[in-house]
Amino acid sequence: MLAQIGVNAWKLEAWRPDLEEAVPFLGGKRRYIGALATNIGLTRDVLELLITRTGLFASISDVDWHTALRALGDNPALSAPYDGPRYDYWAEFQHGEPVREAWRLPETVPVSQRMAGALEALLRNVPVDHPAPPAMPIHAVLRRWQIDPPRSESLGRRGDAFYLYLRSRLADRLPADEALRDHPDEACRGSFWRRFDPSLFPDWPEKFSSLFDADFEYALDCLGENPALWRTSAARAQLFSIFSSAPGQKHSLHYLNTFDALAERWRGKHPEWFEDSDWRSGQKSPEPEVPATEPIVQPPLSPPPPQPETARRSTPWWAWTILAVLIVLLLR
Repeated sequence: MLAQIGVNAWKLEAWRPDLEEAVPFLGGKRRYIGALATNIGLTRDVLELLITRTGLFASISDVDWHTALRALGDNPALSAPYDGPRYDYWAEFQHGEPVREAWRLPETVPVSQRMAGALEALLRNVPVDHPAPPAMPIHAVLRRWQIDPPRSESLGRRGDAFYLYLRSRLADRLPADEALRDHPDEACRGSFWRRFDPSLFPDWPEKFSSLFDADFEYALDCLGENPALWRTSAARAQLFSIFSSAPGQKHSLHYLNTFDALAERWRGKHPEWFEDSDWRSGQKSPEPEVPATEPIVQPPLSPPPPQPETARRSTPWWAWTILAVLIVLLLR
């Protein structure tokens, strides 16, 4: 019910007694608040309360809040474009308030790996270039989330995965230029490789190899998320060459299988990008070879055999008629 019905703050307040008794999602039932956060009918006021953990949601636990933030990251209601009156600028500004609140969280919430995972999931699909984005001291926030926990506290493939991906997402607020490409921070470099325009950096394969020798796998993760590298057959061919030249021959099949999986995913999203090429390697598909068919040449007609002179000169019909009449007269 919570995932499907239209919900706003007024309705939630009206239902609060029943919710606290029958469906106590405010009391620790994680699946209920997760279902609520996936509701595409959530209005701006509910989104703000949930993101800021205020009002109706002020008493929810940290775990429930993290669950809600993760679910909100995949809810289209959070990043839905404004569709109100064209010249109502205040309404348009207010429409974007939940997104601005989401971007403000990394400056204020407690720093932890679990919080980093929730924020990364929340901000993953939130537009960076949203109208009137909040002013953020990006470099200060990046330093704030520079966590190095003991490996025993690792919650992912890498011990620093959650904070690394969050910091890389925060770096998306910076322009994808040479300064970001050559940045000493791995998260900033990853942000560049996920967003750069290959037409502006024609030497990117060489730069990529020199910058990412230390962590090739994370580098491929970033490249695989860059839509500009899948949009044309030429860029896909360059990307394929990076995957096929992965360091260490024992890993080569792993990287090629990774490329195929990424190609299938992007082809599912944008089949029009792959119409003129081999979707695996990025090379242009050769024109189908049509078997050559030799024209059927009719042999020249041979001339008729020569006829004897007598046969060629036939007796006219009137001569035969006269001969027949003479024979009849003689027989009389």
